[in-house]
Amino acid sequence: MNTFLFSLKVMGIGLIGIFSVTVVLIIAMVILTRLFPVSAEKQDEESK
Repeated sequence: MNTFLFSLKVMGIGLIGIFSVTVVLIIAMVILTRLFPVSAEKQDEESK
């Protein structure tokens, strides 16, 4: 039973790590999008 509880603790730490990295990546994408917005002309050119 002790091993099982320890494995749950390790799994929880891993899930927190994955979640935090995901949040950091999303925040970075939002910041970069606001710093370097894509103009409407460039979007039209890229979609062709």
